[in-house]
Amino acid sequence: MLDNGPGVLPQALAQIFDPLFSTKSAGAGLGLAISNTVVRAHGGSLMYRPNTPAGACFAIRIRAES
Repeated sequence: MLDNGPGVLPQALAQIFDPLFSTKSAGAGLGLAISNTVVRAHGGSLMYRPNTPAGACFAIRIRAES
């Protein structure tokens, strides 16, 4: 999915995975927090990087079972 929105402001980066943190006036601030909790519970990590030239990119990394 292509994201060409404003992306994540630098001052919000430290909080984007915190419960109840939102940059939207009508946001609940739970989506990324829940996603991060689920991914971590499975031994993975949820990462953010800017999408060039605009927007946000989130990646999930989960180790394959050996």
